Amino acid sequence: MALIRSAIALVIALALAGLIALNRSDINLIFSPLHDPISLPLYAVILMALAGGLAIGALLVWFIQGKHRRTMRKQKKQIKSLESQLDSTQNTLALHDPASELFPSIPRKK
Repeated sequence: MALIRSAIALVIALALAGLIALNRSDINLIFSPLHDPISLPLYAVILMALAGGLAIGALLVWFIQGKHRRTMRKQKKQIKSLESQLDSTQNTLALHDPASELFPSIPRKK
C-alpha cells in the first residue's frame, strides 16, 4: 500500500513540476476596480485555485459528516455505560453465588 501511495505522490509531484515549468508567464489579476491589478505567474494562480477547492471540499465533507461523528460519540458513551452496568451486574452475581450456599464444599469459580 505504501508503494502505491508513493507512486501516486510521485506522479502528482511530476505533474505539478510540469505545470510550474510550462506556465511561468505572468498574468494580471483584477480583484477590484479600485485597486491596481496584481501580477502573478499563471502556475501560482492555478495552484491557489486548487488549494482553495481542496479546502472548500474538505470543509463541506467535515460539515456533512458532523451528524455521523455526533452519533458515534453518543454510541461510545452508551457502550461505556452499558459496559459499566455489565461489570457491576457481574460483580453482584459473583458475590451472590447460590451454588456456594447449597454446596459449601464446592470451590467458587473465579
